[in-house]
Amino acid sequence: MRDQLIVNAYEKTKAAVMKKLGQVTACSIMMDLWSSKSMQGYCGISCAAVTDDYQPFSCLLSINRLEGQHTARAILAEYEEIVEEWKISQKVVSIVIYLFYIYRFNLVTGCQNSHGQCCKHEKSIRVDTFY
Repeated sequence: MRDQLIVNAYEKTKAAVMKKLGQVTACSIMMDLWSSKSMQGYCGISCAAVTDDYQPFSCLLSINRLEGQHTARAILAEYEEIVEEWKISQKVVSIVIYLFYIYRFNLVTGCQNSHGQCCKHEKSIRVDTFY
């Protein structure tokens, strides 16, 4: 019974979002790609639009694990699958892709200062790419 409640709630919510998406003529897609600490890739896709009666609207369409690497082919396949599922492929006017990676390397351990590690021996690199 508990499993059915979750499925029913999802289907009810999806129907409401589909109805709202039916009221828009154009929308923007935001794709957020990231890797977990164990280097598993994930893709979140959200949508923003304005309804016919000028009400702003945004929703999360999916968060899925990407198998393999974040190749252009994998990202495109994920995008196409989701916009078809939500029946908005003909309404998309812009796509924004956010890529976020954090690489952290502890090059030297055992520094004897107050915070436990020496900042010059630890690198944190953050790359945000906007297209």
